[in-house]
Amino acid sequence: MNVFKDGEVSQLHPTGHRGVDIALNEGTSLKSIKDGIIETVYDGSANIGKGVKIQFEDGTEGIYGHMSKVSVKEGQVSI
Repeated sequence: MNVFKDGEVSQLHPTGHRGVDIALNEGTSLKSIKDGIIETVYDGSANIGKGVKIQFEDGTEGIYGHMSKVSVKEGQVSI
């Protein structure tokens, strides 16, 4: 699992959201926490703005949102 070096937990969600929001400075490179496949690329029209959903090898998934740009494609391997 990759660990972020910079950033801060910006919001915790008590119900209906089992994730953690972590704010990073704009332009910071972002890596997936685990290996997987890019399942969905969000174009900015959804609530999370530009982002991706990754299906991890262990069956779990991660959603990365509010990104300034997305440079991956659906079906691409994320490592």
